[in-house]
Amino acid sequence: MGFFFLPILPTAFECMVECTYPIPEEVTNGIMLSIGNIVGIAMTFLWQALIDAQGHEYKGTFVPYNYIQIGMIVGAGVFLLPFNGEYRRLDAEKTHLESQREQLIDPMAKSDATIESI
Repeated sequence: MGFFFLPILPTAFECMVECTYPIPEEVTNGIMLSIGNIVGIAMTFLWQALIDAQGHEYKGTFVPYNYIQIGMIVGAGVFLLPFNGEYRRLDAEKTHLESQREQLIDPMAKSDATIESI
């Protein structure tokens, strides 16, 4: 799972920063990593409790851990597949660039009008 998670991490950070734009990047990244650590610690205790309850004599390919992990992946997919976040930072940058472009074009238009009136 870590092999597939690591390449997705920068994309997840970028998407999170885009969707929570007015909040600084450091805050949103810190919150995301903190929540991940909290869930990881909780899952470690849960898995240890499952091992202690059943012992080390699991029979078969699938153990309770596998069912929990599959359930978490399916649960995350239910929320992530319909997600279509608004890229607020990108929209703000486009608006800023358009306003700068208009400021550069307007003085030129005024100077052209002044030249034509002469």
